[in-house]
Amino acid sequence: MKKNIRYNKDNILNNFINIFNNIKNKNIKRNFIESIDVSIVLDIDFKDINQYILGKTTLPHNNGKNYKIVILDNDLNKDKALSWGAYDVLNINDLINKKKVINYDIAIMKPNNIKYINKISNIFGNSCILPNIKLDTITNNLKDTVYDFLNGKIIYRNDKFGVINLCIGKINFDSYKLADNLFVLLNSIKLYKSKFIKKFIFIKKVYVSSTMGKSYIVKI
Repeated sequence: MKKNIRYNKDNILNNFINIFNNIKNKNIKRNFIESIDVSIVLDIDFKDINQYILGKTTLPHNNGKNYKIVILDNDLNKDKALSWGAYDVLNINDLINKKKVINYDIAIMKPNNIKYINKISNIFGNSCILPNIKLDTITNNLKDTVYDFLNGKIIYRNDKFGVINLCIGKINFDSYKLADNLFVLLNSIKLYKSKFIKKFIFIKKVYVSSTMGKSYIVKI
C-alpha cells in the first residue's frame, strides 16, 4: 500500500528551496545582483475584463526592489514626502494639461482627489499602477502607504496573455526567504479562485528564474 505524504507548508517550502538552490548553484556570477523572477500562468480568459486579476499582498522578506512611488497631491510638502521614502510628488492641477507621458511604478493619492483620476490616467506609462481603493493606494495615510510598499507590499496583475510576472527577491537572498515569498504570493493569488467557482484549476503553471538564468517549473 502506498504511503500518503502530507503535502503541508513545510513540504511545499522544501520543494521551493531546492529549486532556488539549483538556480544559485548554476548561476554565472554577473557584475550585478540578479533578480529572482516568477511567471504565473493563469487559467483565465484574459480577453474577458471580468477575469482581470489585480491584487496585493505583502512578501514577508521584501523583494529588494526600489519602487518609484509618486504621491499625487496639490498641497503636500515635497521634502516631507521624500523623507518618507517617496520618489516624487506631483501637483494634480499641473498634471491635468500635461501631454508628456511620465513613468513611475506606483501612484498614490488621498480620497478627496479621486475625482481627478480619469483626467490624469493617460499621463502615466503602462507600467504605473494608478491609485485604487482596493489596492490601498487611495488613502489618507500616505506616509504608512509609502512605508508598506518599500517594505514588502507588492501589487500583482496579469498581462494581456493571462500571465503574472513579478520579482520576488534577489539571487543573494537566502533560499528559504525566496521560498517563503513565493509561497505567500501563490496563496494570495489562489484567493481569486473564489471569483471563478466553476474553474477547478486556477494557476496552470509557475516558472522561476534569475534575470539571465535558466527557467525552472515549480510544482504546486
